Amino acid sequence: MCEITCVGADMAQNNSYAGCIEKNFELLVRSIDPSEQLLTQLSFINEFPREKIGWVEEAVTDNDKNSRLLKTLRTTSTEIVDEFIRLLQSNEQQHVANVLLGNVNDWPMSQQHFDLLRDKKRPNVSLSKPVRRTAEFPRKLQGPDP
Repeated sequence: MCEITCVGADMAQNNSYAGCIEKNFELLVRSIDPSEQLLTQLSFINEFPREKIGWVEEAVTDNDKNSRLLKTLRTTSTEIVDEFIRLLQSNEQQHVANVLLGNVNDWPMSQQHFDLLRDKKRPNVSLSKPVRRTAEFPRKLQGPDP
């Protein structure tokens, strides 16, 4: 089992990651990419509750999926969370695995930096008054006067 610096083993919890999940819940919700591949691979873990995969997949938004996933992981065994961490690492989500492992030198960006990046990526929308264009129709040509 990996040494976890952000949480001590709490005998009231089912796994030694529960405290870390609680402490970093918002960061984890924002950072996990609950891809179809990740969730499918998670369903291959024999001890992972099958009914919980469906419950996670039914959520509409990624944040809701991640909240459900973290609630489930918090109440499963340490061994299942260890497997989940390995899945994160193999699915290019090492930065999320580092949060669970307590590797504080390689975490996802802070919420402040995330918000700043998101704001900069939004397309520049002009809030100026829209220009009204009117269609011009050709004048009816009149023939010679009778």
